[in-house]
Amino acid sequence: MVPGHGAASSSALIDTVDGYLAALEKKMRDLVASGTSLLEVPDAGELPAYERWDQYELVHRRNASIAFLRFERELLFK
Repeated sequence: MVPGHGAASSSALIDTVDGYLAALEKKMRDLVASGTSLLEVPDAGELPAYERWDQYELVHRRNASIAFLRFERELLFK
């Protein structure tokens, strides 16, 4: 597997990324449900299990903000 960021890896990386995306979704849905503000997402949305990933600070904060807005929009327009 050749990712967009980081070194090439085995196909086992797919499971790792899938785990990250599942954890991100759960965390962001929980934050939306609890009434968290988008301004709080960078600190409240941390996923320590993945903090050692290359560019985690930048990429995760962006991913968290995008996911949060997506789930917030989903809740608002149900």
